[in-house]
Amino acid sequence: AEPDKGTAGEMAEAMDALDDAEKIAGEAEKESIKARKIAKSARAKLLELESKPISEEEKDRFLKLRSEADQADKEAEKAFRQAVKAKARLEDAVKKVKDFKPDVDKKELENP
Repeated sequence: AEPDKGTAGEMAEAMDALDDAEKIAGEAEKESIKARKIAKSARAKLLELESKPISEEEKDRFLKLRSEADQADKEAEKAFRQAVKAKARLEDAVKKVKDFKPDVDKKELENP
């Protein structure tokens, strides 16, 4: 939107912020889902390995896989927190737009 002065300009800024927040929230959600899948896969591999007797030669591989699974869990948790924060910023952006245009409905906000 074009930067104007006054209420119209503020509304345009609010709509731009809303567009940005929607994109960021969508990407954060995708990253969260991807990270959870990676973590789940790493844990499944670890459980499979744990169910079998481990030789000394496989012990290093097991320890490495455990470390990777732990790291994947941390990354998944971080991505989830980022997605939650992005959704909160999106909700704030929606509120700002509604401050300017209280009768705006959700469909109108989703499809400007």
